[in-house]
Formats: sequence, C-alpha cells, structure tokens
Amino acid sequence: MAREQRGDGEIVVPPTIHALLQARLDALSRSERIVIECGAVEGQIFHRGSVAALARPVLSGVETHLSALVRQELVRPDSTVFAGDEAFRFRHILIRDAAYESLPKATRAQLHEQFAKWLDGQAFFERDEILGYHLEQAHRYRSELDPEADELPGLADLAAEHLAAAGRAALNRGDACAARTLLERAAAVLSPDDERRLAHILELADAYRETADKRAVEILTQARSGGNPITRARAAVRLGTFGLQTPSGIAKEQRVELLESARAVFEAEGHDIGLAEYWRAEAAERWSAARAEETAEACEHALFHIERAGAMHSHIDRRTRQLLLGALVYGPIPVDDALARVSELSRDDDGPLIRA
Repeated sequence: MAREQRGDGEIVVPPTIHALLQARLDALSRSERIVIECGAVEGQIFHRGSVAALARPVLSGVETHLSALVRQELVRPDSTVFAGDEAFRFRHILIRDAAYESLPKATRAQLHEQFAKWLDGQAFFERDEILGYHLEQAHRYRSELDPEADELPGLADLAAEHLAAAGRAALNRGDACAARTLLERAAAVLSPDDERRLAHILELADAYRETADKRAVEILTQARSGGNPITRARAAVRLGTFGLQTPSGIAKEQRVELLESARAVFEAEGHDIGLAEYWRAEAAERWSAARAEETAEACEHALFHIERAGAMHSHIDRRTRQLLLGALVYGPIPVDDALARVSELSRDDDGPLIRA
C-alpha cells in the first residue's frame, strides 16, 4: 500500500516510510537486530530453527529475542512448514525488506549459503526451487563483490542443479511457464562454455516448445555447438521435432538426417533417454503423416527406453503416453486390443487423459 511503482515496474518505497522502518530497526538491541535480519534472509515467513542456525555463531537464546520482536509487533507467530519448529511472519513485507536491505552484500551471501545448508536437511514441498533460489542469491552477491572468488563455481553448480531439478519437476507436471523461468535461471548461473549449461538448455527448449516460444531453435543451435556428442544429438532430435511442429523451414529430408544421425550416437553410447527422445520424435513424424499404427509402434519403443532409463512420469513419458493414446483411439488397432493397452497404461499413469 505504501509502495510506489516506477515506469519500469520496480516497486519503490517512499523515503519517509523507509526512514521510519529503519528507525524501528535501529531501536532494537544488537541481538534482536541479528535475529530479525537472519529471519529476513529466509523471507516474509521464517522459522525459529533457521534463525537459530544462522545466528548461532554470534548469539544464543533466539527464543527470547523472537518473543521480544513479537511484543514489539514487528513479527507475529504463523503456521510452520517444518514439524517441531515454530514459524513467524513479518507484520509487513516492508519490515522484512528493510531488515534485509540493511545487510551488507557479503553478509547476505554468507547467510543465504548458510540457510541453504540448513534447509538441505529438511523435507518439504518445492525444496529444489527454494534451495536453488538461496544458492543463486549467494552466488549473485559473491560474484558482485569478487567475480574471481574461488567459491563461485561450486555455488553456481549447486544453484544450477537445484534450479534445473525444480524446472524439470515443473515440466513433468505440465507447468511449462514455471519450468521456463527456472531453467532459464539454471542456465544463467553457469558460465556460457559449461557443458552442463548446454544440457539444461535442452530442457529449456522443451519448455519453450510447450509455450510456443520461437527461441527454442536458437538455443538448440547453441547446444549443438557443444563438445558432448550426446548433448549435440539430443539437440538434433529436438530441432527435428521442432521443425515438424512449427514453420521453421526445416525440410523433411533435413529432419530425417538430424534424427538418424542422433540415433546412431545414442545406440553407440547405449543412451536410453536419447533413444526414447528419438522414438518419440519418430512417433510425431508418423502421426503427422496420419500413420496411426506406426505411431503406436514408435511410442512403444520410446516407452521401452523410458522405462529402462527410470524416467517414468517424466515430461517425455507424459507426452509419449498422450501420443500413444491418440494412436490407439484413431488407429486401425482392434478395440479390444486398444482397451487392453489403455488399461495397462492406466496402471502406471492414472492421469486425466488415460481416465478419459
């Protein structure tokens, strides 16, 4: 309510409000100030356990200081995410922001990293996304202070790992917009020449394709320039499939060449996910030519490799089953055989399309 919005979309707090909030923070004891700043690192809702872990090097008795902050109406009790812990909520997001912004960048980086270590021992929903965010923030502030810091590569690796896992999970549940954002962040935190960045780009291309984003072709071309033959081959399969589904100018002969060259690499390496992607692309090609029976065959090949790779319930598994269902419904397969196969599929995936 007290925030103003600039033309670029950034929210700006009026100076008078900011000064009042800082005055309230300055009136706290040193211990209370440490506790509220540690809580601000977690977010508007924070937990006693995380504050105790972050503040442990400099003070004890966190419970007493949290009670004091409640009495001063800076925070209030809230529902906890973690069993056996207590949660608190800042009375207003502006209080949280003021406490957080009063921290030097070096301290922010240190506390974000410490919080990620504490959080790594907890079990909760969206774990990878939240872990990835805090590691990303630690990397951001350390790189702003010293772009050559020794710990930056390790932080980047961990942040990218968790952000990519969160993006993959979003893609698997069909939330392509969330997947796109998370996978973009996973790729951005790694250096441009990092092979793992190119691997994340493959999944990002899947999210782009789901949201009809034309950048898919551009980033797949980047991935094909990498040094890893599997990454190059997986990018080729996606380019072939993307060329089939969009007016990208990829002729059928070029698509066939892309797919067959990729298949040779996957077979030589025994790469099941790559082979699953190849057969899923083949199924799409046959479906576009109205060859439903051949589409079903290709889907079955893809599902075989998906199962061997342990990738059940993944994005490619879901998309392959959707295509197989269409081939069973519209193809020349006898009704009893089609119903039996749908029944088998439903044992592994009781999604809305299978139930329908």
